[in-house]
Amino acid sequence: MRNVYHHILFAVLIAGLLLPRGGRAAVAHYGDYFITADHIDFNVETQLVEAKGNVHLKSPDGVFTATEATYDPRTKKGELRDAAGGFQPYLFSAREVHYNSKDVMHIDDAALTTCVEKHPHYRFIARRVDVYPNSEMVAHHVTLEVDGHRTITLPLIHGNPLEPDRANAIAHPSQYIGTSELDGYFVATRYSVDFNRSTRIALEGRVGTANLFRGGIYLRHDFTLPGQTRPSQVAFVVSRKEDVENRMVDGDNVTFPFSLGQLALDRTPGVQVALAPLPLPGKLHPFTITLGGSAGYYREEPTGVSFARGQTTAIVSTPVLRMGPLNLYGQYGAATSVAGGLLHLAHAGVITLETAPTFPIYGCLSFERRREAGATPFIFDRVLVPDELISEVEVPIVPGGLFRVDLWNRLDADTRKFRDLGASLILHTDCISYSLSYNLAAKAISGGIVLNAMGNFHHGVGGVAFTQ
Repeated sequence: MRNVYHHILFAVLIAGLLLPRGGRAAVAHYGDYFITADHIDFNVETQLVEAKGNVHLKSPDGVFTATEATYDPRTKKGELRDAAGGFQPYLFSAREVHYNSKDVMHIDDAALTTCVEKHPHYRFIARRVDVYPNSEMVAHHVTLEVDGHRTITLPLIHGNPLEPDRANAIAHPSQYIGTSELDGYFVATRYSVDFNRSTRIALEGRVGTANLFRGGIYLRHDFTLPGQTRPSQVAFVVSRKEDVENRMVDGDNVTFPFSLGQLALDRTPGVQVALAPLPLPGKLHPFTITLGGSAGYYREEPTGVSFARGQTTAIVSTPVLRMGPLNLYGQYGAATSVAGGLLHLAHAGVITLETAPTFPIYGCLSFERRREAGATPFIFDRVLVPDELISEVEVPIVPGGLFRVDLWNRLDADTRKFRDLGASLILHTDCISYSLSYNLAAKAISGGIVLNAMGNFHHGVGGVAFTQ
């Protein structure tokens, strides 16, 4: 969006130079950019460019309109009034757009949506949005409006809407309701509030009839290492009965005096760090490595085992191999933990074949292999499922229809038992999706809602993961 605005102003400048002062129905062409306006003025003394009346820009990024546009090439400052337009997949409108010499845009009284209807099903309304050179957005005093009704207001959210797969994608509240063996009847929420561009507090948890609350509160802070462009993150965590990687609702292949479906942990408190991915040197440059670590006081439920614990992790990711509508990629990771005077090493590798995001049918097939050495007092650190096959498919019930079915499972390759198996019925509208799910292994029912531009209901393996 920043580049689009720059070209709007540059095209206005070119038009002002080429057309007579006070020219009517001015038309300018710069590369792939076309701009028209009722009136364009260029002041030779001040070099100020002004375009007024039906300012219209057509560009590879979309079509944009405004009632007025001004640009000062000496200070590299500009302004658009009553602006509107779109950059895929977003549509926006704003009272004013200001552009400064640091390539930062300030958008006042902005509305953003992906819905193409005349009256959008939803939109975000913000008093001010700051857009930075890397397309990162920071929105202040943001309200989510659904079907014309204002539902929730946040003081600040930030993210990069042009790269929804990034770790700092736009924060958005999401709620789920349902029933499960562990929680009873529950309401689950994921809620994040940003203090500024780099610091936010998040709540992720469930309130249920069987457990008053289980989940965690995370205070996260982003920082950038020298020579890096992507952010690293440090988080301070306090949690109660949070889920762990080894929690299994079915398919237990190890004998314990309790079901692994009850396995959870408390961190009171904990600190974890995840550094931005680093490219490997030389011929391995397409591969990246992600380093991380955690420390804190852990209590495992229901065993009651409690120890201070520290861990370091390293995960190597392969580049994505694109094969028509399919993507092939993999990861290998290792984690070393120390707790109760014991040293434990776990390592895992996963290879995934997944359909491209633009393919109308979603499919994912992953195989993960895990191994361990040493000893640990915690069951959640153990490798209980050495080899696992993860699969998922989401297809429309009727081609081009609104209803879709999502089927997923996690199969223990040794015992041939499913530790996760379920199905979802999804109503997929143009901008919002609703889901009703039943997990056969967990005997759980849940429902949820998600904005299509910011997420989906896929359960994909997501790569190598260790309990932090």
